[in-house]
Amino acid sequence: MIFIEQALKEAREWDGPVKFRQFYREAADGLDASEIEFQQADFHACRFTDCGFETASFYSCVFEDCQFTRCRFPVSFWKDCRLLRCKGDGADFRKSRFKGCTLDGMLLRYANLTNSVWEKCAVTNSNFTEAVIPEARILKTNFEKVDFTGAEFFRTSLKGI
Repeated sequence: MIFIEQALKEAREWDGPVKFRQFYREAADGLDASEIEFQQADFHACRFTDCGFETASFYSCVFEDCQFTRCRFPVSFWKDCRLLRCKGDGADFRKSRFKGCTLDGMLLRYANLTNSVWEKCAVTNSNFTEAVIPEARILKTNFEKVDFTGAEFFRTSLKGI
């Protein structure tokens, strides 16, 4: 079994992606995963605190029952990912792009989603209370049973939602 820190070290050393890995119940504090590409990686019940995922990309990844405390994901890219029952309250997703993703049971209260792009996503049973979502682009995305109480949508078109 390989741990996340070792997987990141190998990815940087070989200038390649973290691919086909499974991580269970890992706890990472201050981890630097910036500019790393993750492909078909599964994260189950992992805890990340003060971690940086700046400009990281995620392809067909699964995050299940994970926690992201004070984590940063600006300019990250997410394609065909499933985020299930994760907690990312206050996380920074500025200028991130989500394409074909499924988010279910997410807690993204107070999250910063400024200038984010949502394309062909399905968001269900989630909480975006007090989230900041200005100037976002939302295209062909379905929201069902999502709490946006107090969320800010300044200059974000909600047409067709």
